[in-house]
Amino acid sequence: SRRFPGDQLVAFNRGWLARQPERLHVLLAWGIPALMGSVWGLGGWWMLGFGEPGQVLVLICFSIGAVMGSISNAVYWPAHVGFFVPLMALLIAGLIDHPRPESPVLVGGALLITVLMAVQGRALGRRLGAALSLAHENQQLAQRLAALSHTDALTGLPNRRAWDERLAGEWARARREGHSLGMLVIDVDHFKQFN
Repeated sequence: SRRFPGDQLVAFNRGWLARQPERLHVLLAWGIPALMGSVWGLGGWWMLGFGEPGQVLVLICFSIGAVMGSISNAVYWPAHVGFFVPLMALLIAGLIDHPRPESPVLVGGALLITVLMAVQGRALGRRLGAALSLAHENQQLAQRLAALSHTDALTGLPNRRAWDERLAGEWARARREGHSLGMLVIDVDHFKQFN
């Protein structure tokens, strides 16, 4: 059977994660990403205070890259926002705390990026979530269709197509392993009377 990219996420959310207490959901959704974003932001704040202009430029580029990279978490919006909002808030605070000639432009840019990423991330997360849901539903429908195409609707027994596929598979296995193959076919006369 074909697997879709969202299968693991759907299985995780409905399996292990669904059985965990609500506080663990909050920790995983907000806490860990917020801690990571805060560590990045505190490092940025420190670098803004003690770094050379070239180092500050590299820091800003890396921070924007990290924020853009966190868009992959947009399906689970709290994790996305939990990471980049503390990071950007601490960078903005660092720019205000350690003023430089370019600080007003960088603060404005950071605020703009934060707002745009929050809005766009939310919209993208909803679209991706809907696409993952649709992919999961399509996979379930394909599996159901495959089962229906191999089953007699009246009796619920395997039909001729299932028999042909099973026979071909067993024939190939017997040839591959060098074993003989036995088959028993029963024909019931006047089956319509029972059916």
